[in-house]
Amino acid sequence: MIDKMTKISLLHIQKSSVQTKKIGAFFEKNECECPFNLDFDYNRVPNPKDALKHIERFEVDVILLKVRETSYSQLDQIQALRQALPYKPIILLCDAMRDTSAKKALESGADDCLHSRGLDRELLLRSILLWHRIRKTESAFLKSCFMTNIDQMFSSVDGEEDAFLESLGKNLKDIEGANWISIFELSEDRNRIRKRFGTSKTCPSEICDNIPAYGTPFWEDFRSKLRHEQTFDLYHKESSKNLEKSEIELFFPLKDVKTTVIPVKDYLNVYGFILIGKRVDDELKETEIVFIKVATKLASMIFQRKAHDRMFSELTDTLRLLNKILRHDIMNNLSVIYGVLNLYSTSKDESLIQDTREAIDRSITFIERMKDYEGSLKLGVELRAEELRPIVEKTFDIYPVDHTIRGNCTALIDDAMTSVINNIVGNALEHSNGSRIDVVMTQKDTEAIIEISDNGEGIPDRFKNMIFDEGFAKGRNPGTGLGLFIVKKIITRYRGTISVLDNNPQGTTFRIHLQSPVG
Repeated sequence: MIDKMTKISLLHIQKSSVQTKKIGAFFEKNECECPFNLDFDYNRVPNPKDALKHIERFEVDVILLKVRETSYSQLDQIQALRQALPYKPIILLCDAMRDTSAKKALESGADDCLHSRGLDRELLLRSILLWHRIRKTESAFLKSCFMTNIDQMFSSVDGEEDAFLESLGKNLKDIEGANWISIFELSEDRNRIRKRFGTSKTCPSEICDNIPAYGTPFWEDFRSKLRHEQTFDLYHKESSKNLEKSEIELFFPLKDVKTTVIPVKDYLNVYGFILIGKRVDDELKETEIVFIKVATKLASMIFQRKAHDRMFSELTDTLRLLNKILRHDIMNNLSVIYGVLNLYSTSKDESLIQDTREAIDRSITFIERMKDYEGSLKLGVELRAEELRPIVEKTFDIYPVDHTIRGNCTALIDDAMTSVINNIVGNALEHSNGSRIDVVMTQKDTEAIIEISDNGEGIPDRFKNMIFDEGFAKGRNPGTGLGLFIVKKIITRYRGTISVLDNNPQGTTFRIHLQSPVG
């Protein structure tokens, strides 16, 4: 029993129903005496959109949100609520939810998930009180660590991300038994890492900033754990045999400690990770876990802000590129056509007609690329779960080449995925001098993997990091330099990755990793 009455402003998000009235009755003052000495200011709104408006006007201590089996859009709603109330509990009421869906909901920002059918009043009140206390502790602990108001701290972050992360890392260093701290950010395509902060004894930036974070069994397992785990430990003896020297320096600057890894992420993206070196027999205390959780969320917000800045920069680049295509490439071709037709009117030379056809074909190609590029920029379009095999099969109706298709997988995509497959296959046939395409699709946990391989001449190593750049064109038949650039843009919008590898025994393989639907 709590001696002092705890007052809680609770916002219930659910459409009106018999169940809504039953749950609302739990918080009425004339309900039987609350066993936890809680006094509720109860309010209800029908949907998350109205909830955000309510939050702007009124103080809210706890969110109670009714959800069904979590969809992609519902996870977005949970995250929006979490961003509006970073340190207030969000408790979900679910009719039925699979374990994988519940896990995604919790990763997106929810604190607890309770079955709404036959919901026990005391269980609900216990959950509200528990998470109300935890979130208050987090907020108080954060204020004491940084000696500042949370809102003031965020307002001072603009343009000073490095200083903020340094302050974050130095406070993490105060964890008992911590020998060293490192904070790393993953590159936009998630294939490389960048050191953002490190205490003494950690891997130097000139070494660890050049490590590819993909392509080996260790990194595949590490990236999977980043996505699915909240924290995990690495031990020198087990891990070092699978690492390069520079990677050992990254994860084990001191051999007699274990490395605790804390992913920096939201429910959609992994932005980076924090490494803490501790003695092998040391375990994190409860207060340290709370602080690490808060610190990780702060780092995630910093990295998300950078991602949003990149997005706006890309939109600016988009306008520049579309303007270039319209004013330069297509206008040049129209000038060629006009000039050739003038010559033909006087000379009647039939060979000039072929020059006209080629200029028209180039213009058509540019226009098609512009349509594809438009598909790469639909930032507000909701992705849907769709099987990839039918898309691949339709591609080979356009390109009747010798091919094999193995497997199938389901990914979160939209109509622009057709452009991805068409561009890669068309590019391989036009530029590789190959005669066969092999496609393999694999479903792995919550990830869809598709590999498209040709038996052509391959891509020289010196060009592999350049082929996705705008305007890059090489070989006997250089194209517009936009096809693979657009492919990369679309895959990035899907929050996936694409890499280029050597095919065995010859040719090139494009490997694409995409997100699969929850559950």
